[in-house]
Amino acid sequence: MKRLFFLIMSIIGLTTSAYADDDRPINPDALPSAATQFIKKHFQSSTINRAYIDDDVMDKDYTVYLNDGTKIEFDSNGKWKEVECRSSVPSAIVPTPISQYVKKNYPSCVIEKISQDRRGIEIELSNGLDIEFDKSYRVVEIDR
Repeated sequence: MKRLFFLIMSIIGLTTSAYADDDRPINPDALPSAATQFIKKHFQSSTINRAYIDDDVMDKDYTVYLNDGTKIEFDSNGKWKEVECRSSVPSAIVPTPISQYVKKNYPSCVIEKISQDRRGIEIELSNGLDIEFDKSYRVVEIDR
């Protein structure tokens, strides 16, 4: 009986994990309009190389790769969740207090990655430092 239970649980686990990372390619025209507008506004000289949708049971997420190597993740409404660039993240999407903090404390670094969630914003600098800010833009954690 224990073996049967273990077998059933293993099959359920494998099936669930197989669907957990089920990104499938989509036509860029299928992106939410907010995502398309974000790309046009902040990455005017870039074009979309490929776009994917991760259609989970609970929600949809979109991942877009631009021809300049930028990777952008959007939520189901087209609001950006993460932006990762080969050079630097567009300054217009970085909140002013975070930009000022980086300029003051790490003047020789640029922000290469920024992500946001319900807790706050996290950035990755060109020197490899990860800095986490709360919703009030106070530093919560610095990781190397």
